[in-house]
Amino acid sequence: KIGEKVDLIRYQGQGIPFLLDSQGQIVHFPAQPGMTFKTSDDLASFDQLKDSNRGFADVAAAARAGKDGFSQVTLLGKSYYVSYQPVQLTFPEMSWMVGILIPAELIEGPIQSAINWALLGTLIFLLVTAFAIVFSTNLIIRPLVQLTEVMRDIASGEGDLTRHIHLQQQDETGALARHFNT
Repeated sequence: KIGEKVDLIRYQGQGIPFLLDSQGQIVHFPAQPGMTFKTSDDLASFDQLKDSNRGFADVAAAARAGKDGFSQVTLLGKSYYVSYQPVQLTFPEMSWMVGILIPAELIEGPIQSAINWALLGTLIFLLVTAFAIVFSTNLIIRPLVQLTEVMRDIASGEGDLTRHIHLQQQDETGALARHFNT
């Protein structure tokens, strides 16, 4: 009956809930295809049941120490995050650990999505900034290039002294062109 209650524990509708005693032995763990275990087996033995299982010895050690925590395990080649918490009663005296294996993609998926959106936002920001820099630089440089060409033409001795520079800017470059034209 306790197993039915433990099986109700889910994270976003997913996960594998479990219950251990204070010695790290299984009180409840849902059956897993390809794995044979029974109630009272040490959870640490999961690491030896299949080559692709890892990290269960740490969870069993936490149960023996009565510690809560969050770590990563691999069950049947699939990566999970495991969250566990001691549960204690004084009467009747009971010291158990309840936990849940949460599929890693359930946690990492939103994180990866946020990273991708942040990278895209950064790239767009950099492109807009680069465009703004190029555009504003051209606004400054183009009139200076025009002034330089006219001055070079005049300085060569062959230039047309009646030539006018047509700049509409109201800044220092425009003022220089107006002074040149007078």
